[in-house]
Amino acid sequence: MLRALLDAGLLTCPACRGWVDGVFRNAPLRLAEVHEARAGRPHQGFAACEACAARYPLLDGVLVVFKDVGAWLRQQERAVMWRGDLHPDVARWLRGAWTDDEDPNWRRQMLAVYARALSPGPADHPLSALEASGQGFRDARLDVLIAEGALMIDAGCGLGAATLPAAARGGRVLALDSEFGALRMLARLLAEGRTEAPRWRHGGFDFVEATLTLPEGVDPARVALVAADALDPPLRAGVADLAVAWNLLDNVAEPVKLVRQLHAALKPGGVLSLSTPYDWSERATPRAFRLGEAIRTEDSEDPAAALRTLLTGGMPARAPELAMTVELDEPALPWVLRRHDRSAHVFLTHYLEARRPDVG
Repeated sequence: MLRALLDAGLLTCPACRGWVDGVFRNAPLRLAEVHEARAGRPHQGFAACEACAARYPLLDGVLVVFKDVGAWLRQQERAVMWRGDLHPDVARWLRGAWTDDEDPNWRRQMLAVYARALSPGPADHPLSALEASGQGFRDARLDVLIAEGALMIDAGCGLGAATLPAAARGGRVLALDSEFGALRMLARLLAEGRTEAPRWRHGGFDFVEATLTLPEGVDPARVALVAADALDPPLRAGVADLAVAWNLLDNVAEPVKLVRQLHAALKPGGVLSLSTPYDWSERATPRAFRLGEAIRTEDSEDPAAALRTLLTGGMPARAPELAMTVELDEPALPWVLRRHDRSAHVFLTHYLEARRPDVG
C-alpha cells in the first residue's frame, strides 16, 4: 500500500512545498531505498523528494514525513530508539527508573489506554454497554462510508481504532499520526498478526504485557502508515474518498487548520467524518484557536455550533473554501477510554459527517 501510494504520487514533500516562480510546487515522494522488507512490506529505508534533496526515513514499517524530521525525532527519540530485544525483567527495571509522569512511562500509559480499545473487556463490566454503543455506531457508519477500494485518510490513527475496521471493509487506508510508539506497534500488528502491548491493570505501576491480535478480515496490504503532522500533511490535494479524524480536533494546536487540510485532501463528493468532545487543554490548543471560545458564532459559545458553521461556509474569513453539506449530526456519542480496571475517561463526543460539493 505504501509503495502504491508513493508510485501514484499521492505523498508529497513538505520541505519544498510552496510557490516557486509563480507556480505552486507540491513535489511527489518516491521510494528511494529499501534496506529491509518484512512480509513483503518495506520495513527500513528512505523516501526521497523528486524536486529537492530531502530524504525521509522509513523506520520499522512507518514512513516519517515532517518538514523538520530532526525536530520530530528529538521529541520522539526515546520511542524511536527504544530497544525491543531486552528481557522483560530488564525492560521493567529500566522503566522503573522514570517517574510515572516522565515521557517513557507517560507514553506507555497512553499506549495501554488505546490498546484496550482493540481488546474489549468482559461484557459484564459496568462500562461495556456504553463502550459498545459508541463503537457500534462508528462501525455502522464505516459500513456506509467505506466502498471497496476507497481511499480513507485516518488522521490521528493511534493504534488503528478506525484504520483496522476500515481495512476489514475493503477500504485502503492512509493512517497518519505523530506518535511513533503507536505507529510502530500498529506496524508490528499488521506485519506479524500480533503484537505485545502494555496493559495497565489496577493503577500505580501495575503494568503487564497483553497480546493483541489482528482482527479477522484485515488485509495488511490495504494500510500505509505515515508519521506526519495532521496540520501539514504530506498529501496531494483531492485524493481521498473519506477523511476521518476521530477525537483529534481538540488535540491539535489549530482545529480550523485541521478541518481545512482534511477538506483539501478530499475528492469532490468526498466525506469528512469528525468526532470530538471539545475537551480543550492548554497543552494542545491555545485559547485563541478554540472553537466556541475565540472562534465562535455571533450568538453562541457552543463549539458544536461553531464547527457546523465552519463546515457549511459560515466563516469565510477563516475558511473561505469550505461549503460542505452536513449529512449526519449526532450531538452525544459515547466514547470510553479505559485507563485501567478501575479507571476510565467517559466522553460524549459530537459526531459529524460533512460532504464536499461534487463539482465533477
